[in-house]
Amino acid sequence: TPINPTGCPEKLQKDFRMCVGSEDNPGRAALTELHVLARGVYQGNNVTKVSLAPSTGRRHQLRVHLNSIGHPIVGDFTYCGDAESPRMMLHAHSLSLPLPAKFGGVREWVAPDPFLDILEPA
Repeated sequence: TPINPTGCPEKLQKDFRMCVGSEDNPGRAALTELHVLARGVYQGNNVTKVSLAPSTGRRHQLRVHLNSIGHPIVGDFTYCGDAESPRMMLHAHSLSLPLPAKFGGVREWVAPDPFLDILEPA
């Protein structure tokens, strides 16, 4: 499901936070692909674990896109005011870094899922 929302709440225009474009200020294009991986409960709230694939690299892109569709990242104090979580629940599952051949070529890392033990079944 591609996410490319429009509209920018006025309150976000007055501070350092990023926002999606509006008719008056279209900004630069940004696209994020979202796939639902699991649904569950965290700290008594319904949550959804998703895989996000940004096609562009805008500042705060993932945070802005999810917040704009009404599904902010758990623990994101800046965009949703969540001060209850011990951290922002945004985690890179894998990283691929293209290096010159003399440095070993493409390097890839895969991290364990830190959410397996904290997400309760829905």
